[in-house]
Amino acid sequence: MFYDRITPFVLERWIAFQIVLTCFLFKCYLKQGFAVIAYVLGLFYLNNIMLYLSPAEDDAELYGSELPTRENDEYKGF
Repeated sequence: MFYDRITPFVLERWIAFQIVLTCFLFKCYLKQGFAVIAYVLGLFYLNNIMLYLSPAEDDAELYGSELPTRENDEYKGF
C-alpha cells in the first residue's frame, strides 16, 4: 500500500503538507472570496472529527454512575 510506504517519512510529509497548504492559501488570496467557503468547509471537517472521536452513547446515562455519590459509599475499582 502507498500509505505503508510513506509512513516513515514524517518530515517529507509535513513539507508536502506545507507546500499544498501554501498553494491553497495563495489560491484563496487570489480568488478573494473562496476563503469563506474554505472556512466553512474547515468547520464542517472539524465537526465531523469531533463527532468521530466522541462516544455515541454516554455510559453513565445507560448504566448509572459507577463512582460513589455519597461519602459512605465505597469505590471498588475492580
